[in-house]
Amino acid sequence: MPSIKKTLSGTFQLCVKNKLLPKTFWATFDTFEQDEQYVHQLERLLAQGIVPAALLEQAPPKRTSWTIGRCIVEYIRDNPVPVSDIKLLDTIRPQLELISTGNLNYDWADGWIRTMKRDANLAPSTIRHRHGALARCFDWMLGKHPDILARNPLRWLKRGFSTYTEEDQKVLAGVGREAKYDIERDRRLAPEEEGAILDVLDDDERMFFILAA
Repeated sequence: MPSIKKTLSGTFQLCVKNKLLPKTFWATFDTFEQDEQYVHQLERLLAQGIVPAALLEQAPPKRTSWTIGRCIVEYIRDNPVPVSDIKLLDTIRPQLELISTGNLNYDWADGWIRTMKRDANLAPSTIRHRHGALARCFDWMLGKHPDILARNPLRWLKRGFSTYTEEDQKVLAGVGREAKYDIERDRRLAPEEEGAILDVLDDDERMFFILAA
């Protein structure tokens, strides 16, 4: 039988128990009139053996958690992962392997990147490589085990996440260390090198080489 109770906050709480319902149904309304109107509509439907779909919805099952270590092991075992990614994952696994997938969110992702800067003092390119390897592992988890991992927080980081911020620099300066920066590599051919290469190329290869150069 439905019952209506006024709460301390001034709203009206509805409680409905019926053999047609899988569990006790609770709802809150701003006014008694809204609550009473809903009760009358619901009673008419239940009397006809009709149960609104919303009242049949069950609570979603609790999501199972794995550790990051297990995610990495399963990913490497079931996929042709490049050797370069395997080495990266083997490097980061000792620090992350006991973290539960249930704790993976934006704050965790941001904190991991910050740790690689302030604690490990890694170069931005190294941070991006490690991030990319684990992000690809999590992408696979999303498709293969969505019941374990429903989101990939590493993909939420903004572009430029590996660049050291002013705050990162201050923290490092406090312990006598310096921020790392990307090193640009600009290698240009000397005239004699370009001529030597052109001498050994056929016509098609020469065309592509000239366009590339």
